[in-house]
Amino acid sequence: MRSFISIHKLFCTAALEFSEKARWMPSWLKEHDAMKAVKDSKVFKIFSVFGLNDFRQPIEDPSYLENFIDFISSQLSKVVSQSASIDSENANRLEQVAYKLLREIMNPAMWSNGKHRVPVQIASDDKKLRIDAGTSIIKAYNIIRATAAAYGTAILIPDIESTREFKDYSKRGKMTLVFSTNHEDIAAMSSRSDWESCQTLGTMQGLNACVIGSTLSKFVGICYITSGKPFQDRGETMIVRALIRFVVDTKTNKPSIFIDQMYPGYYKQYAAIIKQALQSHTSVPVVNSFELSETNDFGRFSLPVENIKNLQEHQKSYLDTPGFFSNKSKKEDLSAKVDYPTAYFMNFATERGALLSNTVANFLITSAKPNDEEIKKIRLGTISFGRRILKALFQSARERIKNHYYKGNPPLSLGMIKGIIKQELAKSNIKYEIYNFIDNYKPLQRNVGEEAAIEPILNKYNLKQPLAKFLIDNIYAVCTQEI
Repeated sequence: MRSFISIHKLFCTAALEFSEKARWMPSWLKEHDAMKAVKDSKVFKIFSVFGLNDFRQPIEDPSYLENFIDFISSQLSKVVSQSASIDSENANRLEQVAYKLLREIMNPAMWSNGKHRVPVQIASDDKKLRIDAGTSIIKAYNIIRATAAAYGTAILIPDIESTREFKDYSKRGKMTLVFSTNHEDIAAMSSRSDWESCQTLGTMQGLNACVIGSTLSKFVGICYITSGKPFQDRGETMIVRALIRFVVDTKTNKPSIFIDQMYPGYYKQYAAIIKQALQSHTSVPVVNSFELSETNDFGRFSLPVENIKNLQEHQKSYLDTPGFFSNKSKKEDLSAKVDYPTAYFMNFATERGALLSNTVANFLITSAKPNDEEIKKIRLGTISFGRRILKALFQSARERIKNHYYKGNPPLSLGMIKGIIKQELAKSNIKYEIYNFIDNYKPLQRNVGEEAAIEPILNKYNLKQPLAKFLIDNIYAVCTQEI
């Protein structure tokens, strides 16, 4: 098999065209120069080289199954408890069988094959009450219910088929997992759902300009779960989604399939289903970003270099987890014009924020020697903490660049913008800004759940002044790294 690099070179020319179904997409996306440059065919995606072609497969909604298991478990627990209080041989048999069935239900193996049948015979000690192996869980429940009915209200459990849990369980298989490299699916990553993100398409172009880069990149696909119901006239609803990236693991110097952040939030069951499904289609290792640690995996992966014609730096695919990626191989065209400085700054702040957040977190962990729970809180809280410091430090550069554009001047080049950032940062009173920020630090209301974890740790370990000194000594190097 050829290496992914040699195969990539064979497909150096991409091509693209939107269908009539994409008429809802904004013109700034469909008519972008990068899109026009690759019109009339399709974008080659590297995944197919490694056996990962587009696919659809039915799945069960894990929440429906979990609710159903919880419901049956609670009802059987009730039978065991209530039958134990009745002095009779039949009640004793009922208690024995209900307890044994409850143990089988709590065994994950019973639910792993999709048939959901009792794997072994369950019987009372005298064998007068039994449930045969292979009996469906519904029938097994009904045997218990029918036996309990002899005791009237003393042991009363509901008709399972009339419950909401059963009705949801019955339709659990009406969901589909989709892996797609289709450009319209990728472009609609946050626009075919009731939830939104910074990549939601609208009439205005901002950070969502990165959708262009994700759509055209040969190394980006998407995985989503859908009920099949249409969202407006845009295609099937995306209940959850995650971008899928082709990366290189620098620990092994071999390719990996990287599952980026899940939207609208992280769902452990869905993540497991996605990872398992992807891995079943390729021999390349699949990595779930949520299972990584920025302590051990910071900068572990690298993105293959690609040049997309007419695509500016701030329009490249948005990285939700930039801390896991190394920029050593990153080459930028410093002469490229930046048409949208706000979007560029948002990307820049996210990237630098990841570096600064990791630096701050490592300092706190090394200095405080916190417990495992505190380490988790530090890792989470320093994300927005770092971004807020950067916002304060970059404010003068943002204002200077914004004024240039507001006056109608020609767009600045990437090199000029980076030069302005370094100039303004060098002129700023970093010592004052840091001390002012640390001394008056309070979590923002919208981030209170995340940032609130940092303040008590700073106070508990008396780290406000040491952190301020550490930032004063190191923040310029972090902020200007590779600028």
